[in-house]
Amino acid sequence: GVSSYYDGSIIEVLDTDTIIVADKNGRIIRTTNSGTHWQLSIPFSYFRGTWFTDIHFPTKEVGYVSGGSYFGLPSILIKTIDGGQTWDSLSSSFSSGGNFYNAIHFINKDTGFLIGDNYNILMTTDGGVTLSYLVTGTSPLLYFSDIIFTKNNVGFVSASESIIGTNKKSYSILKTTDLGQTFIPVYTDTMSGAVGFNNRVISKLFFFDNLNGYAVGGNGTFLKTTDGGISWSPQQINPVSTIYKIAFANDSLGFALSDNAIYRTSNAGVLLDLKENSMLNIELFPNPTKGVFSLKTSENKILNVTIMDLSGKELMNVSSNYSQIDISNFPSGIYFLAITTEEGFATKKIIKN
Repeated sequence: GVSSYYDGSIIEVLDTDTIIVADKNGRIIRTTNSGTHWQLSIPFSYFRGTWFTDIHFPTKEVGYVSGGSYFGLPSILIKTIDGGQTWDSLSSSFSSGGNFYNAIHFINKDTGFLIGDNYNILMTTDGGVTLSYLVTGTSPLLYFSDIIFTKNNVGFVSASESIIGTNKKSYSILKTTDLGQTFIPVYTDTMSGAVGFNNRVISKLFFFDNLNGYAVGGNGTFLKTTDGGISWSPQQINPVSTIYKIAFANDSLGFALSDNAIYRTSNAGVLLDLKENSMLNIELFPNPTKGVFSLKTSENKILNVTIMDLSGKELMNVSSNYSQIDISNFPSGIYFLAITTEEGFATKKIIKN
């Protein structure tokens, strides 16, 4: 499956029917019929005040969710062996050394890797029952942000490192071919001009096969590889913004989430064709809606509205300046609106009850 993030929730798409959402309040929401019906569960009531950070299913039945808290229960790791119907907590077995497991990736149902927020990488070979430190960073010089393995067990880690004697950092993608025993850098950048903590990180790595992958992050970073991570080519993102997550529904249709836009590609990232003008003032109400909702903008004429489901499938296209849209016949769930105005594009999320 592929995972993504929106409004504090993490999403795993196992297939065209099964979608699992974990949110920042310790809740698991699951559908097995493409969103027609959703099942809500709170597997651990004491996770209130704790939020989830990443999700990965190495098989359709076995999956893991990570997270933590600064003021609640730290170092969260939970596991399902029945496709998300029930969950067991593995959180008491080990500490990340900090407050969070920020990222996880499993190469099979038992062997996985975790990124802790205390400058370390951890590994499990028994399905999360026991964990051990694989790599320990040197705070505050080295920080790891994400980890991923391709199907041939070649791994990549994104890292940032302080440059001694300066207030600058270098940002790297590291490659391992021996399951994390050794790493070699395959990409380095100083992200010149990046401003703010959140703009100074490669936040997400994604591969949809052994050769084709992406890395996104601060200062508009959007990198693509077509040779298995040997070389990385930058793609232009405008406006420049921090890109937090990227996910693909198939080998060509993908979405990237920034702090002010959702970017969409239908040609494997050659050109991102949905860019949001963050200055546009467009309101949706009511949201959530039972079916009919309104779009309001005070300054810009709406030319076109495209409604898509979570997989990126286009469900409706309204090509005139409608003030109301009716999605009463849509199943309950989350939908994205790509709105074209005289001044540019905007993206919005609508929830159908």
